[in-house]
Amino acid sequence: MRKRRKCSGQELLHKLQGQEDQNVRETFQDQHQETTNNELDDQIEDHTLDSSSIPNENVSQQKEEPLLIKVRDICTGEITIRKMVADQVWHLEKTQKVVLEIGGNGQGNDNGANLLVRFLGRLAQKSAYCPISVERWDEMSDDSSRAQWTCIEEHFEFDYAAGVKWVISTLGERWKAYKYKLRCQHFYPNKTKEEILANCPSGVSPAEWASFVHHYTKDQMKKLCHQNTKNRKMLKVSHAGGSKSNARRGRQMELQLDRPVCRGEVILSTLLKKNGNYVNDEGKVLAVS
Repeated sequence: MRKRRKCSGQELLHKLQGQEDQNVRETFQDQHQETTNNELDDQIEDHTLDSSSIPNENVSQQKEEPLLIKVRDICTGEITIRKMVADQVWHLEKTQKVVLEIGGNGQGNDNGANLLVRFLGRLAQKSAYCPISVERWDEMSDDSSRAQWTCIEEHFEFDYAAGVKWVISTLGERWKAYKYKLRCQHFYPNKTKEEILANCPSGVSPAEWASFVHHYTKDQMKKLCHQNTKNRKMLKVSHAGGSKSNARRGRQMELQLDRPVCRGEVILSTLLKKNGNYVNDEGKVLAVS
């Protein structure tokens, strides 16, 4: 069996954008903009915010915590600080994009990246972009993949070639998590297949739901899901890292310690709870060994 050749971020970006020969790795910050960004970073670190830049929505009613992020007007180049949640990204002006930083490991490491990850969770639940009738993420059609990336590019600005693999991988993980959530909410042992089919979730077309239900009610898939559940129960070393990515955690540790941190330090930091205790005995052994 031939191994599939891994494509670079640049090649993947060309494919998603439908381009062949254009250099898409753009540098959107000149010296003036870099100075502006540094000033804005200081404001974000100090948690200072111009109230006029906050949307009128009552953020206290949002289920998620708003994030201080940078928004750039692609026409004027002006960058402002806003406090936003993921759902508000959809309502940005067409000339505005959320700016985020991509680290050397190809992953986002600031609040803008955190907002992007939350946004990807919303995008993964939209059948027009991420249909649940597709059985595997790597079987997503080229049209769907391009539509997903176009939506991301329209709302976020970053080093696309450097971060495209991380973004697409994260979107795939959120899509799988959404499908798992649907199964947990609708697939019960005491329900027949017909009853599950009749209970189509909001936002999902009947055709999409039927294809999804048919796939996961196959005997082969039932056995696979059961085995995966058993495998998860065998996990010995848990963590207390929450939903924060290790890239973002590492970035915050570097700012706090004022020095570079290695990957091992970041991993070990997730084994400690807020009260200073280890998550379990296995985690303690791993940390002190």
